[in-house]
Amino acid sequence: MNYIPKSGGNTVTAMMSGTISGSGLQSGNLTDALRARGLNSVNQLDYIRSIDGSIGGPLKQDKLWYFAAARYTTSKNQLAAIYFNKTQGTLFYTPDLSRPGYRDDELAAGTFRLTWQATQKDKFNFHVEPQRNYVHRGEANFAPEAMYWFNFSPLGIYQATWNSVRTNKLLLEASVGAAITNWPGPPNPGVEPNHSPVQELTTGFNYNSNTNLGGPKRSDRFTERASVSYVTGSHAFKGGMVLMQGIHNLGTSVNGNIQYLMLNQVPNQVVLWATPYVRQMRMKADLALFAQDRWTIKRLTLNYGLRYEYFNSYVPAQSVAASTFVPAREFAAVRDVPNWHDVNPRIGASYDLFGDGRTALRMSIGRYVFPETTVLAASANPIIASFNTVNRQWNDTNGNLTPDCVLTDPVANGECGPFQNLNFGRNNPNATRFADDVTRGFGVRPYNLDIAAEVQHELRPGVSITGGYYHNWFDNFTSTNNLAVTPADFSPYCVTAPRDARLPNGGGFEVCGLYDVTPTKLGRVTNLVTQTSNFGKQRLTNDFFNVNITTRLGQGVQLGGGIDTGRTRYENCVVISNPQEGNYARLTGALNLPAPPGVPANVPTACQYTLPFRGSTQVKAFGSYPLPWDFAVSGTLQNVSGPIILATWNAPNTLIAPSLGRNLAACGAQVVCTATAQVPLVTPGSMYEKRRNQIDLRVTKQIKVGQKARVEANIDVYNLLNSSAVLNLNNNFGSQWQRPIGDPYTGGAVLQGRLIEFGGRLTF
Repeated sequence: MNYIPKSGGNTVTAMMSGTISGSGLQSGNLTDALRARGLNSVNQLDYIRSIDGSIGGPLKQDKLWYFAAARYTTSKNQLAAIYFNKTQGTLFYTPDLSRPGYRDDELAAGTFRLTWQATQKDKFNFHVEPQRNYVHRGEANFAPEAMYWFNFSPLGIYQATWNSVRTNKLLLEASVGAAITNWPGPPNPGVEPNHSPVQELTTGFNYNSNTNLGGPKRSDRFTERASVSYVTGSHAFKGGMVLMQGIHNLGTSVNGNIQYLMLNQVPNQVVLWATPYVRQMRMKADLALFAQDRWTIKRLTLNYGLRYEYFNSYVPAQSVAASTFVPAREFAAVRDVPNWHDVNPRIGASYDLFGDGRTALRMSIGRYVFPETTVLAASANPIIASFNTVNRQWNDTNGNLTPDCVLTDPVANGECGPFQNLNFGRNNPNATRFADDVTRGFGVRPYNLDIAAEVQHELRPGVSITGGYYHNWFDNFTSTNNLAVTPADFSPYCVTAPRDARLPNGGGFEVCGLYDVTPTKLGRVTNLVTQTSNFGKQRLTNDFFNVNITTRLGQGVQLGGGIDTGRTRYENCVVISNPQEGNYARLTGALNLPAPPGVPANVPTACQYTLPFRGSTQVKAFGSYPLPWDFAVSGTLQNVSGPIILATWNAPNTLIAPSLGRNLAACGAQVVCTATAQVPLVTPGSMYEKRRNQIDLRVTKQIKVGQKARVEANIDVYNLLNSSAVLNLNNNFGSQWQRPIGDPYTGGAVLQGRLIEFGGRLTF
């Protein structure tokens, strides 16, 4: 993407704008249907305030210009059915209905840019943009004390560029830049050092504290770019390079180094942590060398290019101090994680079908590698590869809410089962290794091939229609092979799903293809991450269709809209070390490969399925219409799929043991076993929430002030029909299954009620 930033000019110009809204300007949309699903409140705006301003002009006519801008915005939103905890500091959550949870954001940013015309052919630009961003994030399924609280500071973007027009055909460009990002995560107010995180397994709800406290958290990137462009009437060539380096330090701390997992408010497991630690990763080089060419020959325009990409990152030597459950540890540096080389060709063509400029056919095909910063280096970091968490069953037989066992003893003792991973806290860099076919070489980096075909036709002047077909597929998937076990070390079992009218066929069906490791092999992990193609074929393909109409009817009237639909096919039934992988897969990957939209990466799901057209179809429309006296009205309409419905059930050992012929291995020697196993009850793509309809409107009034100033006043109405469409669901099967919960990014459980917002802009 190329864009031209504002740089000031020989005339001083300025702008100021702002928006404001609050709870008194929003309608309630809590319906009886939502109450029946367990919601007693919906997302509600408390306030939003934003003000922006900019000014630009000359420091020296025709030679030196400035541009400055500033923005301040703040908002607070109450979260649906999330409340502060009355019993903070205990293993239980008691909602305080008088104190609703919220998400609040505050952003302050400034920009200053100098542009210097050094010579007739050479121009320099200097850009400084410091920021501060405070975010109390409204996480899905998190009580306020367990949400993540970030203070992004120092934060900023800094850049210097040079452009040189050598001739009327030749342009040289170069730039250097830095993006500085820090986000320490302090504990939430009211969270004491002895308040450990707790999760309720039946709902996935987290409370009491979070598992990502502390710092430092730093991710800085430095970029150098240079290019040359040669342009004539029928020919355009551009070649160049982009080079980037990066620093990533990620600190983690957990209160007490222990997390408690409850099942229906009864102790079920403890999770031991080896914190605090700071993972350090370095991006040595992300280099791209590219050349692209475009020729126009009569009615045909060809675009073709080649991009060589080299990526190298590493992990420096690290030290971790002794903590609650583990001794001090020293870790050697790890180089070339990864060391990748790729060559990516791309070609496109556009053809004027009838030679009248009204109908164009376009096709393109290209290879695109997955973006990488330090994801693989973080996964290969020996601190993580040696495992900093371990689960063990906890049967609180005496009811004192304290695990009465020697927590550092990895074998079953007292109220605790055995470690489910014997590498916990050990300096064992071989606990997880990455094969050379993942980390080194040509063409081993994850990538996708993308094919597009479009036709665009002008129906009449100002009215055009575009239709397209888009197909892509992904490759170089990776899998984790636990070399310490084989498929023969697993025992099969079946379990009967609960009865529930909302489940397929009302539930009560048998779920088979499930496996549990032999007790003698529990906790034995020696992972090798390698290409999935060594064992079989993994597939992820997309087929999408799009039709859009755009109109400009004169006198400022604009109308448009379109439909986008498609399907996603996923298949990963490869058996490696656990035969359950051939039936149910976990969508995890050290290389951060994509999971189909809406499908979580940390729970088992059917190893092959198709997300159908109905789950991906979007219908959208927009329009604007001028009114008398310098008024105008505009609006948007969107009809999109509701969220996908899944069901992950924590099946108890009592229902599994009769089929398995023994207790689950996680039980150890416990007579009364509280262990559970995650069982998928719904195939992805088979169930969806109702579709969402949303209409937003704006009324604008233009006001001239004198000869040089203009005021634009706006009234925006969001969610005009006051829809209460569900945005995100609880997919943990239990008492709160399908209950709307906060979206993991915005905190929204349902669409916010009708909201009126006032705004304006002054330019002169």
